[in-house]
Amino acid sequence: MSAERRDRDVDSVLESSKRRKLRTGSKHATSNAIELSTAGVQKLYSRDDYTVGWICALALEMTAAKAMLEELHPDLESQVYDSNAYTYGSISGHNVVITCLPSGVYGTTSAATVATKMLSSFDAIQIRMMIGIGGGVPSLDADIRLADVVVSNPTPNCTAVVQYDHGKTTKDGRLQRTSSLNKPPQLLRSAVSNLRSDHDLMGSQISAILTEVRSKWPRLAASYAYPG
Repeated sequence: MSAERRDRDVDSVLESSKRRKLRTGSKHATSNAIELSTAGVQKLYSRDDYTVGWICALALEMTAAKAMLEELHPDLESQVYDSNAYTYGSISGHNVVITCLPSGVYGTTSAATVATKMLSSFDAIQIRMMIGIGGGVPSLDADIRLADVVVSNPTPNCTAVVQYDHGKTTKDGRLQRTSSLNKPPQLLRSAVSNLRSDHDLMGSQISAILTEVRSKWPRLAASYAYPG
């Protein structure tokens, strides 16, 4: 074998070995990249994953709603026909989407518009709730004060929610209902029964819940506190 041919063979072996190392290194790099990307992956949600809609009238009510979320989810791409701004998250295993009425706009018409747009964007929503701050109604029968939590519950004489413009005030100052709204869904009424039973067993958990919220969101400690 000539010296020239021997040199070509050696060069060929070295080049082949070099290519094998490059391929092996590339596989290791790809594997590491997959491991890193997998470690940083966050669960992806779609609109069909959200079954509870939460509507607020005021921004400060939305702040409280966001603080109640146990987990925040990434934003979803907005729909062209939906002008609502949403916050996504979960509470006790329920995926919740939260929105608020436009700033400076209130009333039943605005609330109905927001609710309709929410339903059109989230087909899987089973429950839509309007949750916010109400005025105090002090009385001897039901002494309702600011910071009390009021949950509507149907009775034989009332369907749980009385809309203020579905009635008229009589001479003696009483509200005379002229029409009524439908009852809340059975799923919610069953949940209310469960809550009432838990309250009988363990008492109010509001103070403990607010303490947990303040530890998670320290900036809210001064403004969002249980008055006792």
